Amino acid sequence: MSNQNTSEAVFDSDDICIGDLVLDRDTDHSDPAVVVNTPPTTADEWTAYTGTTVAEDNPEYPADASIIVVAFRNEILDEQPE
Repeated sequence: MSNQNTSEAVFDSDDICIGDLVLDRDTDHSDPAVVVNTPPTTADEWTAYTGTTVAEDNPEYPADASIIVVAFRNEILDEQPE
């Protein structure tokens, strides 16, 4: 799966696990996403695929927030062989 199908997100909960379905709380019409990674790092330490840190991409969140990496469920289903 390419980087365009994944996204880094800031979160404030320690109970999110790999495989969980999540929604973007900042969007009213978010597609479900699957948690694929919960790296032990903070938003200001993780470089997103755009070349900036997650903290730089999300200035409304604390720079020391934990992050999750997700893949959107509809894109996973599109790539999954029958």
